[in-house]
Amino acid sequence: MLQFPSKQLSIRPSDHPTTWPMEENIMPLDELIKSGWARHAEDPEGVAQELESHKEAIGEAGQAAAFLGLANHTIGEHLGDWRRAQRLADQIMTEPPHSPEMGGALLCLALAHLMAGDWPEALALAALITASGHESGAVVQIKLSMQAAKALFSARETARGAHLFRSALDLARARHEPSADRTVAVLCSNLASDLLERPERSADETGVMQSAALAAREFWGRCGTWVNTERALYLLALVNNATGDPGAALAQAEEALQTISSNGEERVDEAFIRLALADSYRLLGTIGHAHKELHAADALAAGFPSEGLKSWYADQRAKLEPGTQKPQETAGASAST
Repeated sequence: MLQFPSKQLSIRPSDHPTTWPMEENIMPLDELIKSGWARHAEDPEGVAQELESHKEAIGEAGQAAAFLGLANHTIGEHLGDWRRAQRLADQIMTEPPHSPEMGGALLCLALAHLMAGDWPEALALAALITASGHESGAVVQIKLSMQAAKALFSARETARGAHLFRSALDLARARHEPSADRTVAVLCSNLASDLLERPERSADETGVMQSAALAAREFWGRCGTWVNTERALYLLALVNNATGDPGAALAQAEEALQTISSNGEERVDEAFIRLALADSYRLLGTIGHAHKELHAADALAAGFPSEGLKSWYADQRAKLEPGTQKPQETAGASAST
């Protein structure tokens, strides 16, 4: 049997009450995880310390996977300290679990060991997942490779990350494993978004960003809803605007709008898609059409249900060229009179 650092699995037994008594300053775990994802980019060290102080509060398999996913992303990717992420994962996963629901947590543990340089343990964990019937070997390889590739990009190891990403993507396309499709779709979306947000990108990073955005559209088409599809098309439009292909971006944004129109209503998504359309028209030199799309986007944003969404919209709108922003000034003036 695979040996773990200690003998007891730090997962609350199922016969214990679900309302677990918390020590002072210990918040409910689901709340911690939700709050951690909202704050980790601005305060990764603070979130990391909160996770470390809450490791005894994990009560079920789903919480373990969610907890370790946040820990790997925050401590490993943002802080760049994969040994610390590995130590935390080891403290939680201290005995090989046999429940299929623990496959996600085991995969997070394997990733922490792999990125910390302990590849023999990572491979042993991957074999354990497969042997326990949690996932097929191909699915484990796809998921672990995709997550490791994204982590390598976070560490700016572009060449290694690109090689691993393309290999994992080739395997995912060849095998058509339904249980891996969602992981591929999510990680491709996140990778393309992360690269898009960088102020500067190398040619290799740009190529991977484009490949990841295309793959996100492909794999969401396999496993997602129409909302996933229109959001993948929006991401493609943003990527093509950023890489100098506004014609393709225009077609993708229009397809995203058509997808919404044919299936229901997504007013928030529509507003952001119209911002992308405005940028496409600006890049194509048709400023009148850009203003029209901005007016439409501003009207939708005025009805957003929260100040957080309105602030997010304003931040994205501010990224447009000054000459394209005239309509918001007019709309704001009209609203105040």
